[in-house]
Amino acid sequence: MATVLILAREEVVAALLGLLVELCGYEPAYVQKGESASDACSRLGCSKLVIDCDHWECSKKTLSAIKDSGVKVLLFGAARIPSEMTRATSSLGIDAFTLPIGPDAFGKLLS
Repeated sequence: MATVLILAREEVVAALLGLLVELCGYEPAYVQKGESASDACSRLGCSKLVIDCDHWECSKKTLSAIKDSGVKVLLFGAARIPSEMTRATSSLGIDAFTLPIGPDAFGKLLS
């Protein structure tokens, strides 16, 4: 089963995304305290990263490095900022979604 690393600013959001990840047939994973996203991706051998656009590690440099390592990156944020997310993700060539999102739409983005 493929592993999906989830980085969210709020634990409850991470937990809810973890449930969506499981519904889509993947294994959710989370960073350990003090661990960077890059280190967690390496440790877990994850194939996908779902990251909150408001997370402290969400930077163009970090996302580019993780994407270049072969991990599919999905950026998410609140429904109030879809245009800003689209601009940010188009330059990196990654997908984005806003919350709330249903399992079917989320599953299509993960695949």
